[in-house]
Amino acid sequence: MPHVRMEFANAMLTIKPYFDSDVDLSLELMDILSVLSNDKDRDVLEAVEHTDFELLQSRKKVKT
Repeated sequence: MPHVRMEFANAMLTIKPYFDSDVDLSLELMDILSVLSNDKDRDVLEAVEHTDFELLQSRKKVKT
């Protein structure tokens, strides 16, 4: 079900910050996102790319 995988990738933007204090869980979520980056469905790939970009931007804001 590509729609479910796409929604999971989009939801990462909302839930990931809450799990940053738990390193193991945070890494596991990022591993799942990495697996989704190899998905065959184009909508899922776009959602993953968008999520990666937004998470990177939020990390850059925190560091500065």
